Amino acid sequence: MPHPFKTLAPNYNEAVQFGNSSGLNFITPKSAIHAYVVISTWAQVEYSQLRFFVEVEGGPQEETAQRYFAASSQREKSKLISASTTKLSAPILGHLDGIDSKIPRLERFRNKIAHWQPCSSPLKPHGISLRNPKLGKSPSKDGLRSVFFFPDDEMEEYILSMRHAESAYFALCLSVQYETENDTEKTEQMLEMCQTYISAIDLPRQTNPAKIMTGFGGIY
Repeated sequence: MPHPFKTLAPNYNEAVQFGNSSGLNFITPKSAIHAYVVISTWAQVEYSQLRFFVEVEGGPQEETAQRYFAASSQREKSKLISASTTKLSAPILGHLDGIDSKIPRLERFRNKIAHWQPCSSPLKPHGISLRNPKLGKSPSKDGLRSVFFFPDDEMEEYILSMRHAESAYFALCLSVQYETENDTEKTEQMLEMCQTYISAIDLPRQTNPAKIMTGFGGIY
C-alpha cells in the first residue's frame, strides 16, 4: 500500500522535485529493479489470464486472443472471461472467483508504480516516493499531499503475490483441460494446487507509519 509522504515525514519542509518519465535520479538501483519487476510480473499475470480465456473459450486461438486484447480495461477483460465460463463446473468457477477477488488490488498497485511520477525524498534509501499527478500540479504547492511512499519490502510482497496469481491461473487452466478430458483425479489435484496459490496471495495491509519510521531510525 502506498503511504502518504507527509505522514511519514511530517517535518520535511524542503521543496520536493519530481522527475521526467524516468526519474532515475530519485530512485536507488534496488528500488528501480523492484519497480521494473512489478511491471513485468503483472504482464505475466495478464498473459496467464489470456491463456485461461483462450482455453475456456475455444475456437481459433488468434481470433480469441484478439477479442481479449480488444478489451480496453481489466474490468472488461474480467467480464469477457466470466461470459466464457458459463459451462464450467462450480468448483472451477469458485476458484476463478477466488483469484479475481484479489486481482484488482494487484492491478491498482502496478498502475501506480507504472504511471505515477518519481519524486525526490529523504526516504529514498528505503523505497520510492511517487507523485499522483491527479492530486495536484506541483508537490510544493499542494502540501505534498500528492506524494506517496512505496517501501521496498512491500513492493517485494506485491511481486510475490503477483507470481502466486499467475500460478493460480495456470493451475486453473490445467484443471479446465483435465475436466474436459473427464480426468477427475487430475482436475481435483490442479484445483487443490490452485487454492494453495490463491491462499498465498498475501496483499500487504496499510502499515502503521510509526512502525515504518522506527525501521528508518525515526529521523524524519
